[in-house]
Amino acid sequence: MKTFISRALLLACFCLSLPLSGRAAAPEPRAIEVNKIAAVVNGEIITLHEVRRIVGGRLAQQGIAPNSPGAAARIDSMVRDVIQNITDEILLRQEAERLEIQVSDSEVENELRKIVQQGQTSMEEFQAKIASQGGTMEDVRKHIRNNILSQRIISIMIARKVMVSQEEINAYYEAHKNEFIADRSVDISLIVFGPAANAEDVAAKIRRGELSFEEAAKTYSIAPGPENGRLGFIPWNDLNDALRTEISMLRDEQASDIFLLDMNKAMLYLHSSTHGRPMTLEEATPEIERILRTPLLETRFDEYTQQLRARAVIDIRI
Repeated sequence: MKTFISRALLLACFCLSLPLSGRAAAPEPRAIEVNKIAAVVNGEIITLHEVRRIVGGRLAQQGIAPNSPGAAARIDSMVRDVIQNITDEILLRQEAERLEIQVSDSEVENELRKIVQQGQTSMEEFQAKIASQGGTMEDVRKHIRNNILSQRIISIMIARKVMVSQEEINAYYEAHKNEFIADRSVDISLIVFGPAANAEDVAAKIRRGELSFEEAAKTYSIAPGPENGRLGFIPWNDLNDALRTEISMLRDEQASDIFLLDMNKAMLYLHSSTHGRPMTLEEATPEIERILRTPLLETRFDEYTQQLRARAVIDIRI
């Protein structure tokens, strides 16, 4: 189960890759015909139009002019990445169909509501945020459905094969005992910088008192949620590992240095915290299992996806 912060940041990162269907069209990265075929995956077509739409959006969102020096290599890399991503989505969806795994519309809507609620915003504000990033709610729902399908494939085909021993859990608990606190919560604000923002310059202004954290969040943050970045009190166990690490180094009323959060530069501000009590080994075990299993699951999932590619008939035509 994704935690609050990781779910919110997943959507923030997703927004960065959305095509700019709601904006003026970005300059075409290549002189390509939109009705041609970019690839065929087990008989399913990926069109050049779809690839160009996504690549054009990424170029605009990263502030890259298609004719600028060095842009050609970046565009070629983006095209390859986009085709690979779409191919993997198709293969996973086809595998879900083979395994008779289904995701209902109501499940997608429930997950969407959770994302909106946990981002502390309304559905209308969320839709406006997605539109400002150049996307549509249809894109979001498709992304959510694919994530649920992937999680179910992991659960059925992979998770049961990934085991963590009690000895490993005990050793991790002893080495990280101070990190497992029950009933602890933290009141934080968060900035997730867009690719065009000069995060270092913004951080320097915050440290010098020239810019408040709240104003910086309003101006530069792409994270879902309140525009001032204030997320309020969040249970410690709902934070992902990257945020816990940064918060652990802060005092109340202190801002962090810049750190990477899901491949985006970020900063957080710790307003205050409740200290809670040390967790017992029994209480900490589920969380330790998650921590130890996650990298193992990711590796096995990558291997599983590679196996799907190896068995598939994939015809890349550009």
